[in-house]
Amino acid sequence: MKRTTRSIILFLVLSLALAACAPAATQAPAAAATAAPAGQGEPITLEYWAFADYASGDAGKLQETFISEFEAANPGVKINMSPKNDDELTAGITAAAASKTLPDMYMQSDDMGANDVKLDALANVYDLWMAMPESYRNQFNPAMVADMTPKDKTMWGMPYTGYSSFLFRNLTVLKAAGIDPAEKVTTWAQWLEQMKKIKAAGYDALPNMSLAYNDFVAVYSGVHGNPTRAQAAHCIANCASRVP
Repeated sequence: MKRTTRSIILFLVLSLALAACAPAATQAPAAAATAAPAGQGEPITLEYWAFADYASGDAGKLQETFISEFEAANPGVKINMSPKNDDELTAGITAAAASKTLPDMYMQSDDMGANDVKLDALANVYDLWMAMPESYRNQFNPAMVADMTPKDKTMWGMPYTGYSSFLFRNLTVLKAAGIDPAEKVTTWAQWLEQMKKIKAAGYDALPNMSLAYNDFVAVYSGVHGNPTRAQAAHCIANCASRVP
């Protein structure tokens, strides 16, 4: 799935899924954390698969900072971050789960969580999460924590990072359509009403969003709830040209 930074404001939270913090890459996929205490035993390398665009540029530098800080606080532990494009990561998790060669940690969209649980590709990290100080846990969005915790004492990952999609509005067009650019859009009904005014003024309210799959899904999911891939594909094929 190609991610984007356009369209409406939408936060998609990725989960840092802890498959098994063990030195061997062949550790069973649902194993609990077994890393030796820092400074004891053999050096440990934790394999970490990350989306390529989060492992490069400013995001990559930030992750490298986090990794360096963790390694400094845990002598003898090294994190090996491997960038993966979206399709490569999704297919890789499926293949690694089948061969029991999962990485110790991986980044994944939370909408893939149910599939990864079926693959036995995630460890229940609830006890590790609860062992963290409350001040640490309170930093995270409660709704996203709940998304990772579908039932009591079961947590399949932790909210790790997120990004936003934005819709840029042409202020000249808004003024020509009689819309105050300073007016904040707070509801879908208000946004739709503005789109109708823009169209009535002779402008294109929106481009053909079917050209960018995730742009359209961002809008569709925001209005309609959380569509399945099949529903989104059907709407792209049949509804995109009808966007006001």
